[in-house]
Amino acid sequence: MRTIHKLRERPKDERVAVAGGISVAVVGVLFVGWAGFVLYGVGGGEVVATNPEPTSQSQQAASAAPAALQQVITPATSSYQASPPSTVEHPAAPSIVQ
Repeated sequence: MRTIHKLRERPKDERVAVAGGISVAVVGVLFVGWAGFVLYGVGGGEVVATNPEPTSQSQQAASAAPAALQQVITPATSSYQASPPSTVEHPAAPSIVQ
């Protein structure tokens, strides 16, 4: 706390320089940590599923999903009819056809 109070008494240029130095230091530490994970595989390893066999409940849900999705999509798309784009121009828009 004493250092912060001393820093408040300094000119703004010095405070900005100190803040910039601290931010560069924090980013440097984060970069070194990230590089350690990426380059040296710290904490890496092969991901192994704890339960690789699907349960009968998940198999039933997966097989029922397409039928349930079709029941939802069919009513929504049956009333839709594609029509050509409208040729009505907006009154405020200038016409580009000559």
